[in-house]
Amino acid sequence: MREPPVQPRVALVTGGGRGLGAAISESLVRAGWAVALAGRSPRSLEDTADRLRGMGGTLLSVPTDVTSADAVDRLVSAVAAELGEIDALINNAGCTEYSKVWEADPEAWWRVVEVNLLGPFLCARAVLPGMVARGGGYIVNVSSIAAAEPAQNQTAYSASKAALVRLTDSLAAQAGSFGVRVFAISPGPVKSDMGLEVAARSGAPKWVAMTCAADLIRQLLSGEFDQLTGRFIHVTDNIEDMRRRASEVIDRDLYQLRVRRL
Repeated sequence: MREPPVQPRVALVTGGGRGLGAAISESLVRAGWAVALAGRSPRSLEDTADRLRGMGGTLLSVPTDVTSADAVDRLVSAVAAELGEIDALINNAGCTEYSKVWEADPEAWWRVVEVNLLGPFLCARAVLPGMVARGGGYIVNVSSIAAAEPAQNQTAYSASKAALVRLTDSLAAQAGSFGVRVFAISPGPVKSDMGLEVAARSGAPKWVAMTCAADLIRQLLSGEFDQLTGRFIHVTDNIEDMRRRASEVIDRDLYQLRVRRL
C-alpha cells in the first residue's frame, strides 16, 4: 500500500506582498512550504502569490490589517481552512516614522508601535493555541539592529523593535515547554521600500541581500537550531557556530537584550 503524500508545512508571512516578506516567502516555497501571505495591499499580495505559484508553490493571499484582532483571527481561520494549521508564523510587517519626539504626531508615532509590536502580539496570540495543542511550532519576529541602538529620528521604530525582542524571549519562556520555538532576527539594511526611504534620509548603507534574512529564517525553521530559542540573531551572525556553542550561548545569556550593571 502506498504511503499518502507528505503534506507541506504551512507558514504565515505578514508583510508578505513585497520586499523582504516576498523574499522570505519565496525561500519557504523553494523549501517546500505552503505559504499564506498577509498584508495591506491586495494587489501586491496577489502578484507575489501568482509569481510563487508559477514556481510550483502552494499560496494563499489574505489582505489583513495586523493591528486588528478581529482581522487577524479571520486571517488565521482562513489559512487553517485553505492550507491547514499554521506551523510557522513570520512576523515581518513593519513601518516607521521620522520625527523629533517633541515634534511628533502622536497618532503617527503610535501607529508604528501598533504595526511593529501589537501586530506580532495579535498574530502570535492567534496561532499559539493551535501550536500549543499540537505540541510544536515556530514564530520568527523580524526586528532590527535599531532594537539595540539609539535611533535619533525613528524613536517609535527603535522602541517598538526593542519591545519586539523582549516579546520574543518572553514568548519563548512561556511556550517553550509546549514545543514552540520563538526567535527574533535583524535582517540588516535591505533594499525594501522602508530601507530605501531610510537611505534617502541618512545615506546609503552597505546593503544586505534580502536572501540572507530569508535563508536565515528557513534555517531557523529546520529544527536544527531549536536550542537557540528566544535569541536575537543578526543576519551576519555565524548561526552554525552559535549552534555548536549553544550551551555557551545559553550559559552566558548571549544574543539577548540585557541591562549590565556594575
